[in-house]
Amino acid sequence: MMKNSAPRFRLLALIASIALLSACSGGGDESEELVLPVPTVDETAEPEEPTAEAELERVFRSYWAAIVEMEGESEIPAPSMLDGIATDDVKELEFNRIGNLKESGHVREGGVDVGEVTVTLEGENEALVQACVDSTNWDLFREGEKVELGNQGIGPSVVRAENASEGWLIAQVRLFDEVTISC
Repeated sequence: MMKNSAPRFRLLALIASIALLSACSGGGDESEELVLPVPTVDETAEPEEPTAEAELERVFRSYWAAIVEMEGESEIPAPSMLDGIATDDVKELEFNRIGNLKESGHVREGGVDVGEVTVTLEGENEALVQACVDSTNWDLFREGEKVELGNQGIGPSVVRAENASEGWLIAQVRLFDEVTISC
C-alpha cells in the first residue's frame, strides 16, 4: 500500500498546485483579461478658457516675437506675420516702419527679453498692456556694420489692445505717455 500512496500524493500535490496557480492568475481561463479600473473623467467639465489677462500676455509676447522676426529678415517681411496679433492699422504701421529699415539696408540680430507683463483691463473690450523689454542683445546692423544705438537697454513697452471678433489684438503701440510701470 505504501507504494501506491506516493503517486497519489504527487497527483494531489499537482492538482493543488494547479488550483493555487489558477486562483492567483484569475481563474486560469486564458481568454479572460485582467481588467484594471479606468479613471473616469467628468464629462460635464469644460476645458478652462484662458483668462483675458493670460490671453493678452500671450498676444503681447507674440507681438514682440513677430517684431523681432520681422526685423531680423533681410527682405521686407509680409504684414501677415502679425495676423491674429495686431489690428490692420498696427500691421500697416509696423510694415511701413520695418520696410523703411530694410530699404535703407538695416537688419537686426539677436532678440529682446520681455519681462513681467502687466495688464490693465479697461472694460470688456479694451486693455492697456505693458512690460519692461530688454533690447540689450538686439543689435542693429547696416550693410554688415553694427549701428550703435544710444537708447538700447531696458525700457517700457506699452500697447493698447482691443477685443475684436477674432480675439484680443494689439490696436496701438508705443504709448509711452501711458506708462505706469518702472523698468
